[in-house]
Amino acid sequence: MDDESRLTKVFLLGAFRLTYRGSPLRLGASGEHLLALLAMHRHPSCRRSIAREFWPEQDEKRAAGNLRSVIWRLPPGLAETAGDHLTLGREVHCDVTEYVARAQRLVDGVPSEALGDLDRELYMADLLPTWDDDWLLIERERIRQLRIHALDALSACLTAAGRYNDGVAAGLASVEAEPLRETAHRAVIMTHLAEGNYSEAIREYETYRALLARELGLGPSPELTKLIRRATTQTTAV
Repeated sequence: MDDESRLTKVFLLGAFRLTYRGSPLRLGASGEHLLALLAMHRHPSCRRSIAREFWPEQDEKRAAGNLRSVIWRLPPGLAETAGDHLTLGREVHCDVTEYVARAQRLVDGVPSEALGDLDRELYMADLLPTWDDDWLLIERERIRQLRIHALDALSACLTAAGRYNDGVAAGLASVEAEPLRETAHRAVIMTHLAEGNYSEAIREYETYRALLARELGLGPSPELTKLIRRATTQTTAV
């Protein structure tokens, strides 16, 4: 068994999963929620704050006791304590950390060949979508915003590399994540134009224009409209 297969890793994109030293492991609900919170917090978390977050209806002493019980039931190495603070174990890897690093490289303009092909499951997965913890709301939106910006960047990167089909797929994934967002539709349109598919670009524009009018009573930006007018002129010239 190699080192990679012996890793302890927590998965938070989609449903919660945990592999402990290479083997799948199920925790109780409180243990899963604690591990997720520690994985998402980039600094040590105050034990008192965690207890108050998890058991707001109980007094401080009882909540602290509940937290101690959850920590005690965790397998060794998943969480580490330092005085009044708690942090994720140093040897525990998290899929969100890897995802954020990869997505940020895309946003920062790292060439697509350094990143491999589009992983549709990774890029379409939400952060623990079935959980309703209050602390997750901001984190979930942060990940969602990063995802759609990364998809826009990936679409442009793939288009520049001549991978038009993949470029359209990345752009459409961004559209699906946020249908009213113009930059997502622009990414799809730009890929169609780069490939010379002017009719497809115009169709995407008209779809977006109708959606905006129906949902918000607005129209696309003047810049996008000018872009499509030039495409229409080229189509007519052909």
